[in-house]
Amino acid sequence: MKHKKLRKALKIMAIILAVLMVLAVAALYNGLVSRTYNVKSEKLTNDEPIRIVVLADLHSYTHGEDRAPLIRRVEKMQPDLICLVGDMADHYWPIEGTQLLLDGITNLAPCTYVTGNHEHWGDIVFFLSVFEDAGVTILRNESMKMEIKSQPLVIYGVDDTDYTRPSDHGQF
Repeated sequence: MKHKKLRKALKIMAIILAVLMVLAVAALYNGLVSRTYNVKSEKLTNDEPIRIVVLADLHSYTHGEDRAPLIRRVEKMQPDLICLVGDMADHYWPIEGTQLLLDGITNLAPCTYVTGNHEHWGDIVFFLSVFEDAGVTILRNESMKMEIKSQPLVIYGVDDTDYTRPSDHGQF
C-alpha cells in the first residue's frame, strides 16, 4: 500500500515538474517571435495593402548561421518597407550579426532605423555608420516623406527617450 502511494506521489511530482519546466521555457524564450497585424485607416487612399515589416530588439544576435532563417522570414513577407526600431545592435555582442542582417534585407525593401538604448550604451557613432553604410535611412527625431504603391506616407523616427549612458548606472 505504501509503495502505491509513493509511486502515485512521484508521478504527480513528475507531472508538476514537467509543467513547471514547460512554463519556464515559455516564459524565458528568447527566440524569434512573429506577429501579423492588419491595420485599416481612412487616411490610406489606396486599396492596395502596404506591407511593413518591423524588426526590433535583435541585439546583434545571429539567430542561426548567417541570419538566414530571419532573412528568409522577412523575404517571405514581401515587405514594401522595413523598419528597424531599436536595439538592433548591442554593445555586448559583436556587430557581425547586425551586418549580416543588413546585408540580407536592404535589397528587399527600403529600410529605416531608429536607435535604442543599447546602441547609445555602446559606440553610437560606429553603430550609426554601420546602418548608414548599408544604405539604411536613419531617423533621429525626424520624419521623412515617402510613397509606397502610390500611397503618400510620413515615417517618423524618435531616439530612445529614456536612455542614459551606462556609466550613469555604475555598470561599467
